[in-house]
Amino acid sequence: MIAYFYFGAHSMQLKFDSIQQEKEFQALHSEEQLNSRRFFIVFGVILYLVFIVLDRYMLVGQPKLLNYFIVLRLILAIIGSISLMTTFIPILKRYFIISLKILVLYAGGAVIAMIILSDGITSLTYPAGVMIVISFLYIFSLPFKCSFIIGWILILGYNIAAILNQSSLTLILNSNFFLISSNITGLFFLYYLEKKSRDSFLLNHRLTQAYDEIKHLALTDPLTGVKNRRYFQEVISEDLEKINTLYEQNFLEKRNQNICYGLLMLDIDHFKKVNDQLGHSAGDQVLKQVSKVIKEEVRHDDIVVRWGGEEFLVILKNINPHHLNSVAQKVKKKIEAHDFIYDEQNHFVKKTVSMGVVPFPFNHISLEEAIKFADYALYHSKDSGRNRVTVITSNTDKEIQITSIEQLVADQRVIMTTIE
Repeated sequence: MIAYFYFGAHSMQLKFDSIQQEKEFQALHSEEQLNSRRFFIVFGVILYLVFIVLDRYMLVGQPKLLNYFIVLRLILAIIGSISLMTTFIPILKRYFIISLKILVLYAGGAVIAMIILSDGITSLTYPAGVMIVISFLYIFSLPFKCSFIIGWILILGYNIAAILNQSSLTLILNSNFFLISSNITGLFFLYYLEKKSRDSFLLNHRLTQAYDEIKHLALTDPLTGVKNRRYFQEVISEDLEKINTLYEQNFLEKRNQNICYGLLMLDIDHFKKVNDQLGHSAGDQVLKQVSKVIKEEVRHDDIVVRWGGEEFLVILKNINPHHLNSVAQKVKKKIEAHDFIYDEQNHFVKKTVSMGVVPFPFNHISLEEAIKFADYALYHSKDSGRNRVTVITSNTDKEIQITSIEQLVADQRVIMTTIE
């Protein structure tokens, strides 16, 4: 039992502390090991059957014993075939490990039975050979803990059966030598292989986490904590273009569903004065708090992007286009009412924002063109006196050819509504 406590010591346990990590490893390890397990099932069964030929030389003059051995080996071949079959049939895959345990347990039990039945055999070659078979079957098939338990159960089972069978002391000692030696050797190799596999998994897991963290930092504005323009260009823009493609393919159905995305372009009014009069530190505090207010006022799935400087882009997902103005007004009023504290003495400044809002998809125009519409609406809000929301909507089902947004507004092909 020394081996048990050695392998079972906390520092040597083959198990991750995280339950989720352990589940991920088991799922990945099982999939990676599938082909090798198939190979060793086939190899082990073939090797087992090869001993039928050796039995004819080892059991000369013992036809009854030879028949017992052949039957035991053929049953193993059947169990092995069934176990192998479960790996290729999807509905049976969940029973594979169970069938593998039965196969390994039977293989070990058959070896023990043959050693006991062949009490008259004095050659040590035979038990050594059969133990190679069982070593292959359980060392390369089952997880360490399972193999450990099965290995020692088989040894215990052999000794009980040998004593009850009144086998000779010489046979019991010789057999125990091969059983215990092969079991401990196999367990050491199995422990090493599984530990290496777990170390590799852990390293890959840490590298993936590090990569995800670096990617997150690369796509996040370091000052405000919201997404940056690069995130929009690399992640969101592709999704929005796919939506636009679907819209183009089924224009009327998409229009009738009355669901779209909203592009809300927002700029802090007179932000330069904050930097000039109160310092850039105060300006940073205003930017942080503005982004915080926006995130609090939109839904969790909506995306806030720092577009550049004091400008933000909010992407409102799956929203009725008639609700875009109400969302924009809610954000605008919340910012207008907020006290932007910028120092430790709780001094604060009041700020307002101007907004431009456009639904998307929008009359077959591209995402880049929709951004231009939102930007145009934003600057119209500024030109109209600031602290306003300007919404641009389509007034035609026909595809818009953008040459001049001003001309589209003049021709009333798009409607521009500004609300204080």
